[in-house]
Amino acid sequence: MNDPVIAGVEPDAVALVIKWEEGGSFAPKVYLDPAKIPTQGYGSIWRWSADGSSKVRVQVGDPDIDETEARRWLALEMQEVARSVDALVKVPISHSQRAALQSFTYNVGSGNLASSTLLRRLNAGDAEGAAAQFLLWDHAGGVELHGLFLRREDEETEFDSQSPPAAQHPPQPAPVPQAPLTADDLMAQELAQLGNA
Repeated sequence: MNDPVIAGVEPDAVALVIKWEEGGSFAPKVYLDPAKIPTQGYGSIWRWSADGSSKVRVQVGDPDIDETEARRWLALEMQEVARSVDALVKVPISHSQRAALQSFTYNVGSGNLASSTLLRRLNAGDAEGAAAQFLLWDHAGGVELHGLFLRREDEETEFDSQSPPAAQHPPQPAPVPQAPLTADDLMAQELAQLGNA
């Protein structure tokens, strides 16, 4: 299945999350992550209501989910993460920097990004110093994890890659295309143009 396109979320962030959460697949059953946090789907710690308006923490013993539900939760969480990153970052950043920060924040949480040296350095205009902070976030439950180190390497590489600047607040999705013009519509436009000439 292809990575989902999620409004307001960098596609590279989605690819990184899916790559590093459950090794590119999803977990239908609840499990405890290395920090002993109940997790399900694509590293989700939240169970979302059917309409996406509310959430509760995943708990051991919760029912299994299918991949469609896992992707819905991923989309909802990534949109929250994207809003948090956009609110916390006070300087212009590239699409790749935004993608790296979204992946990082999905994993460590908005509160950890908000209080991080990574964010302080980035907002002070020190992108190089911010990038160097990714590799310091390779522990879970007080234990250094090689998998987290590799994820942080990927996020740092993404952060340092060249991409065009992203808007401080991403544009809204494009409007739905209108139906093609009929012959009557074209005639009316031509008559209107003749009347204005």
